[in-house]
Amino acid sequence: MNKVEKVFENGRRRYFFRVTDKNGAIYTASKIVLGTGVLDVLPSTPGLRENFGKGIYWCPWCDGWEHRDQPLGILGPLRHIMDSVYELETLNKDIIAFVNGTEHSFGEIMYLNKKYPHWRKQLKHYNVKINNKMICSIERLQDGSKVQNETTWQEYDKFRVHFDDGTSVERSVFITNFPTKQHSNLPDQLGLARDPINRNKIKVNFKGMRSSVHGVFVVGDANNDGSTNGNHAMFSGKRAAVAIHGELILTLKINTTKGPGY
Repeated sequence: MNKVEKVFENGRRRYFFRVTDKNGAIYTASKIVLGTGVLDVLPSTPGLRENFGKGIYWCPWCDGWEHRDQPLGILGPLRHIMDSVYELETLNKDIIAFVNGTEHSFGEIMYLNKKYPHWRKQLKHYNVKINNKMICSIERLQDGSKVQNETTWQEYDKFRVHFDDGTSVERSVFITNFPTKQHSNLPDQLGLARDPINRNKIKVNFKGMRSSVHGVFVVGDANNDGSTNGNHAMFSGKRAAVAIHGELILTLKINTTKGPGY
């Protein structure tokens, strides 16, 4: 859909939704479910977007096991490296954090000092190296979707990171730390409240995935219920469907008791 708006009935408090699709067709509904997701805000580094999701991933619980015990790189600013190290230190022991010029940033260091006061010692303990060079491009050398071990469930990707000084480093896999944003402007068209802490997420009531606007439900990783995977999306969709069915049944009963003149 391209546009969605609330339409009030004859000036009363009750409203329905008018939806316009990309072809200009108009539909009406009493309930809306948004499963619009979030968009990863990736740098314009050549090779990053092209290979994202194929050996360059953001969720260690979704893709980490397939790339265990392989040379790993962390992509993103300095402040996020400890989060990734803690998530991955049981899976990968050869880790380089490519912080792209942020190693000596005062703000990044202060952030880490506050969140992880002993982060330098911890990085040393886990033998994590920091590479502060500016990345020019990421070149794929091997495709893990084609080079696999089906017995051990391992995928063998391989990349070369090129820097602005002419040097390069090879890694087998990367985890990324880049921000996200709402994939669609439909939540803002409806005026849905955002999560007070994570402004990139739409605030919902977990019990039924209800948003701040009555009749609008948000499922999947567009909402703030804290889960971001396919199984979660299905679960949240089912939960919203149950809540919607209950509301529709209740509305039908109310309208029926008021008689045909309602």
